Amino acid sequence: MFLASGFETVQPSPVQATFRNPGGGIVYGNSDNCYFTIRHSYALDESRKLSEVPQPMYYINKSFKADSDFPIQHSMNEVATVTKIDEGSDILIVALAYKPVKQATSRPGKVETNQRDWYLIKSQSGLIGWIEGATLRRHVNIPGAG
Repeated sequence: MFLASGFETVQPSPVQATFRNPGGGIVYGNSDNCYFTIRHSYALDESRKLSEVPQPMYYINKSFKADSDFPIQHSMNEVATVTKIDEGSDILIVALAYKPVKQATSRPGKVETNQRDWYLIKSQSGLIGWIEGATLRRHVNIPGAG
């Protein structure tokens, strides 16, 4: 899907999406990402190019059952355990955030930055904490998730 931004046509992201234009140089896009829909915001920059405006996190609001026990932590950077999610308990995935992670490349002395997905989880008891996406997918059956 391509969007006309006034003077040029740009491809906003490599996903299937629906878009809404509320005006004022802003465009909203919804894209399906495995098991939830992400709302993106795009704005015209000074060169009249439509660019995505990054958000600190994306609202999810989807419930799942835990297939096994796992901890949720205080933050993406602090591993202090807030609570343990018990097998069979209900969890609510509140939000998704991406954390930049620097990784060495095959070229000596070169580093690249990748993004890791992190989820803000609300436990059945109402406590909230973070879990890395790969860890969450090992403990919760999320249809369509890798």
